[in-house]
Amino acid sequence: MNRLKSFSIPFTSLKNGKHQFDFKIDDSVFKEFEYSPIQRATLEVELEFNKQETMFVLDFVIKGEVELTCDRCNELYL
Repeated sequence: MNRLKSFSIPFTSLKNGKHQFDFKIDDSVFKEFEYSPIQRATLEVELEFNKQETMFVLDFVIKGEVELTCDRCNELYL
């Protein structure tokens, strides 16, 4: 699970307000999960993290491609 450590957000040390985080996700992330239906992926994630006094508001924008296997016919699709 060391590969996932780069995606952790130290929210306790953040001040209240909006913060921007950018992540790149590839096949290695999904290989960390034994039964992941995703076989290949190339994703770019833009995260706006709004820390408020009593809650967090997260706004994700995810762009990219994911290759999956259909659970009905076992064919690959994007």
